[in-house]
Amino acid sequence: MRVSSSQVFLQSLASMQRHQVDIAKLQNQITSGKQHLRPSDAPATMGRVLNLEQTSQQTQQFQENITIAENRLALEETVLNDATLILQRARELAIQGNNTALGDDARRAIASEIRERIGELTSLGNTVDANGDYLFSGYQGQQKPFVTEKFGNKEHVSFAGDQGARFIQVSESKQIKTGDSGFDIFFDVPSNYAFATETDISNTGSGAISPAYPTNPDVITGDRYRIEFTGPSNYDVINESTGSTVHSDSYVSGDTIEFEGIETVIKSTPATGDQFFVQPGKSQSIFFTLEKLASTLEAPTPTAADDTRVSAVMGTAIDDLGKALDNVTEFRTQTGARLNSLDSQHDQNEAYELQIQSTLSQLQDLDYVEAIGQLQFQMFALEAAQASFARIEGNSLFNYLR
Repeated sequence: MRVSSSQVFLQSLASMQRHQVDIAKLQNQITSGKQHLRPSDAPATMGRVLNLEQTSQQTQQFQENITIAENRLALEETVLNDATLILQRARELAIQGNNTALGDDARRAIASEIRERIGELTSLGNTVDANGDYLFSGYQGQQKPFVTEKFGNKEHVSFAGDQGARFIQVSESKQIKTGDSGFDIFFDVPSNYAFATETDISNTGSGAISPAYPTNPDVITGDRYRIEFTGPSNYDVINESTGSTVHSDSYVSGDTIEFEGIETVIKSTPATGDQFFVQPGKSQSIFFTLEKLASTLEAPTPTAADDTRVSAVMGTAIDDLGKALDNVTEFRTQTGARLNSLDSQHDQNEAYELQIQSTLSQLQDLDYVEAIGQLQFQMFALEAAQASFARIEGNSLFNYLR
């Protein structure tokens, strides 16, 4: 077999170049700490690596979501704890005020503190989270949930948010509720003495009706009533169960309308034919319970009959406050349970992330001992190739002919 000088040169050059390529690759691997520098080096392995890296990023996002949820729920737990203290104090005041030996001045002093507590509770209900969203407004994060409306000389707190509940993803298959609607906590409170008020949708005037509450529980019938305006300044109260008119009077915006042990207020300007309805309800807001309590304590009691009537109303308020405390406590319990669930999920995600990183290390991390050994071997091989080429290139036929 004939071997030309050019062929020897080319083979030697190719061998040295291969060794240099291998040395460069090993140097890059050692610098990066990775076994594979391009997907083409090991397509199957790099495919698994990319999937695992994506899963790791997703898990890290879940951990960030858990932190966000924990912050909101911890804030809600704090607010509900403060609300519990306010309600406990209000109940103490109600029991203290339900004493016929107290004079009107002493009762008004208690009512004054209760109204201060209403303001505190309203402020708590309008708490804002770290993102600037109202905590209890449901989906409407920028809408203040609790607003105060004035009906004559009375003020009522109404709910302006919605009953939506926000959830956040904390694992591939799990979502956590990050808060509760203020309506469910503070407004939808079961009560045996609640009334529901309603405005007829066909009304053409601007009249608006306030919540209603009992002024004399002993005479309440449990029937549905219709307040019908026979003119802009006159109205009738009709018991819809019996069809009889139980009360008629002239109308002044903001004045109290009282009939058969029930009191309500209509404000603004109803039109002739406008109708409003009062009927037994199933729930009552905590704010209205406190408003009812304060108004009852502020009413004068010149006779023994007045004392008896006020005592009966106070009894209903004390019972409603007990239910309000139960409702807030239930939501505190749910919030605590969700916080515990987040702690457990955080630990699970952490363990999962550790497993992912371990698998990634096995797939892509470089064995430095092996790589450095290979690098030394390739450098030795390159030096050997260079030395052999130096000797071979000096041999030619002309050297023997000299």
